Amino acid sequence: MKLKVLQIVYSGVGGTGSVATSIIEADKKKDFIHEILFTGVDKIFDGYKIWCNKKKINYYNHGLIKNFLVRDYKIFKIIKKIKPQIVIFHGDNYLMTIILNIFYNFKLIYVEHNPIAYRTKKNYLLNYITFIFFDKIIYLYNAYRTEILKKQKILNFFKKKITIIPNGVSINKKIFKIKSKNFRIGMVSRFSSGKQQMLLVQAILRLKKQHPKEKFKLELVGNGENLYKIQKMIKDNNLEEQVTLIRSLPEQNLKKWFTCIDLYCHLSDDEGVSTAILHALSNKTLLLVSKNQGNKFLKTNAFFTINKISNIINKIVFIKKNINSLDKKINNGHFFLKNKYSNEIMFKSYSKEFIKLYEKKN
Repeated sequence: MKLKVLQIVYSGVGGTGSVATSIIEADKKKDFIHEILFTGVDKIFDGYKIWCNKKKINYYNHGLIKNFLVRDYKIFKIIKKIKPQIVIFHGDNYLMTIILNIFYNFKLIYVEHNPIAYRTKKNYLLNYITFIFFDKIIYLYNAYRTEILKKQKILNFFKKKITIIPNGVSINKKIFKIKSKNFRIGMVSRFSSGKQQMLLVQAILRLKKQHPKEKFKLELVGNGENLYKIQKMIKDNNLEEQVTLIRSLPEQNLKKWFTCIDLYCHLSDDEGVSTAILHALSNKTLLLVSKNQGNKFLKTNAFFTINKISNIINKIVFIKKNINSLDKKINNGHFFLKNKYSNEIMFKSYSKEFIKLYEKKN
């Protein structure tokens, strides 16, 4: 019997959807029956619908639900209806599901995507619930586990439930970089607190003033609560020709988009092994990222900056001037991804957990 695995992810643009689709894509032999539930305050990202239809994956859409109790109830009803053997939560709407599980006894996996720097008192409180009621807790890197167990010592009693599985993405094996007269910079992420798209816009404004003869272009892909602030900043500073906002970019179009940019710049307060960063490595695109705990895994495979405009500008100008001599760094990054952060490696780790949980149940 094939195990039915339901993944519950955020409905809008974000890393959780990319992780879910990457896991499914790597299941080449179709060892499991995969389904996805999209839920959250944003409407379902068009790219997810296109991808699911193309891959013939059953999906359920409960986007545009702002009340978390209503979201909880909708999730509860779907799980009760489809009866999966394994449920993976990539978010926190699981309270009613825990109650339901008393009667149905499916296996629960919680994947922690929230970086340490973003954690609130609520997140630490929810930790106790997940560690008690979930069968498996997945962290993206080991330092996260160390930090949590240090801050919440009582959770050490449940530490055997923790498994480290880094995110992974498919490897682009046919890369044809498209050059243009402009130096194109991009970032893919939800427009939310902690993500620093506005710093990038400010950097482009400064570059426009300090280097008027140079042609810098910025493309921001995503949606979220800071969208209107970013739109206003662009309009107020007459940056319409320099900055482009792309609200929706299907996952299958990411490869093409990455081949058209010269530098992927991902600025944030912290990260949790960002799939957007991994996609940049997959498509041999140079990386400039914020120096934080969640980006340490990149080691020498990216340029690092602190989140200050002067530092960001200096790094962008340096990369632009030296871009023709950075092929070795690009190739090393691609090799690094292939050997440690591919979706095939990620899927093997997840599939082992699926099987162990099911065998334990029986």
